[in-house]
Amino acid sequence: MARPIDHDRKSALRAAAGDYLLTHGIAEFSLRPLAETLGTSARMLIHHFGSRDALLREALEAVREHERADFESWRRRKGNATAALDQQLLWHWRRLTTRRMRPRVRQLFELYVAALGDPEQSRWLFQAPHAYWIEALAAAGCPPDERAVKATIILAALRGFLLDLVAGGDTARLQAAVKAFARSLVEPQ
Repeated sequence: MARPIDHDRKSALRAAAGDYLLTHGIAEFSLRPLAETLGTSARMLIHHFGSRDALLREALEAVREHERADFESWRRRKGNATAALDQQLLWHWRRLTTRRMRPRVRQLFELYVAALGDPEQSRWLFQAPHAYWIEALAAAGCPPDERAVKATIILAALRGFLLDLVAGGDTARLQAAVKAFARSLVEPQ
């Protein structure tokens, strides 16, 4: 009979795997070194998560949860439960462009490169950010039939700005472009 999963331990491993992922990136997300860092074994990681890919998925979700909590904290400090869409985009941009966030941004593009190898298996990678922006658009009063397309446009633009940034783009030029794009989200057509 298989050992039952300790859900508290699994939760702690999941969070620690997210931190490891941010520090080491996808290329170094290997079970043995990860297990050693987390004070467990590769066998126990498989016991808790089923596979390396399932653990990677859980680690990414832990990172996303942390980022959502940071965003909610920002909204509470602003005293605005439903921040305007342009303000949300600018908050994400300011946060993602800090020096401490550069590894996360690079990790994002590592994920995209990895997804090119198996697009079907990686579909989940693109669903969570898209769902996030659909929710943001709903909160901003965007009509339901426009949300999916607008979320796609926002993500494509943000990813393009970030790729330009990590490739050594002109920060001032990018800042001005992001601000202009953010304004376009809330200005009447």
